[in-house]
Amino acid sequence: MISQFSQKVSEILIYSKEEANRLR
Repeated sequence: MISQFSQKVSEILIYSKEEANRLR
């Protein structure tokens, strides 16, 4: 369960990082 949660958080972090680069 913890690993699944960690994977989701990782995905969100990567997604927001790409979005930030895109907006720049």
